[in-house]
Amino acid sequence: MNFNLLVKNKLQDILEFYGFVIIDETVDYLEYESLKVALVISYDNIENVGYLYVGKKGLDLLCITSDIFKLFFNDNPKNYFVLPQKSIEDFVNNLKLFFLKDGKPLLQSDEELLNELENYNLLKSHRYTNNILMRQNINKVDSDWTMKNYEKFIEHVNEIGISNLPHSYKLKYDIALKNAKKKSL
Repeated sequence: MNFNLLVKNKLQDILEFYGFVIIDETVDYLEYESLKVALVISYDNIENVGYLYVGKKGLDLLCITSDIFKLFFNDNPKNYFVLPQKSIEDFVNNLKLFFLKDGKPLLQSDEELLNELENYNLLKSHRYTNNILMRQNINKVDSDWTMKNYEKFIEHVNEIGISNLPHSYKLKYDIALKNAKKKSL
């Protein structure tokens, strides 16, 4: 059965009850909005995986993942979504069950829950960005070490903070300090 038609047949009544209307629809993708909440229900037929994205209307949406189930719904995602599903029907049936039980606050525009999800999303994004920046800085330090540019190595380690690096960099830092002193003599 067509994914969009299946979602509409199984979920439309529930979503309409909470004031959701379809604002965008393409193949295997439905976007809904209520007065305060936006949600996307989509399906990747290549991977055989369904997705639910939720958030405040007009802001970035958050993919409801297993960690979110555990943190915000005190539940095991396997109670609703066993990935990959056996069929698109499984995904939609599980989504219906979620909306009728633990996911109901999302449909009810629970402001506190939406704020917590938004803060969690920002925190995850911040951590992700920091990890990328740290990896870039470590690559720079590694390059300095490989090129035996001990002064730059020391400078870059100081910018990062030696306590933010693995222990092996402390050993390299001590060697770089000795080599830099020798070079300046």
